[in-house]
Amino acid sequence: NLTAAALTGSGVLRASGGAGGTGNYLGGGGGGGRISILVSSNDSSTLDVQTDPGNSPYTGGSGVIARKGPNESGYSLTLGSLTAVPQAVTLLSGSSPTFADITIYNSIVNFDTGSTATIRGLLIRGTATVTAARLAPSALEVANGAVLQLNAQSTSGNLQIDGSGTFRQMNTAQ
Repeated sequence: NLTAAALTGSGVLRASGGAGGTGNYLGGGGGGGRISILVSSNDSSTLDVQTDPGNSPYTGGSGVIARKGPNESGYSLTLGSLTAVPQAVTLLSGSSPTFADITIYNSIVNFDTGSTATIRGLLIRGTATVTAARLAPSALEVANGAVLQLNAQSTSGNLQIDGSGTFRQMNTAQ
């Protein structure tokens, strides 16, 4: 966790998963880490924040970056990256969580069953599978070339599919 009144400069923050086994010991890679950045007054930083899963024949789940700047009502989340494709689920837990924005890159994401995830904006880049009982983004965008498979009992909000993006609403009962 990084908490500051003001944040300036550049650098790398990394919380990546460990590598899996090799040879006769093929274990899965560790899940990406969690990084939380809370800035209360001024954020002019250009940080490179990384939470990739560990490499191996089987990669772990995506890491999560939670960032909240001055005058923002909720955290913005970034899950995954375009360079790693996880094979495990990343769980976003909490009873009816509210987020400012969520960007999902190449991830498998599950929200707690029975909760309603309220999100100002949900952006999908890469390939993502999202499972939620109720998903309530004000805006949902599937970027050019991205694929979203959504498993939700109900959704609301505006949907925008860019270029060759793909959206699949799956019928699910959780």
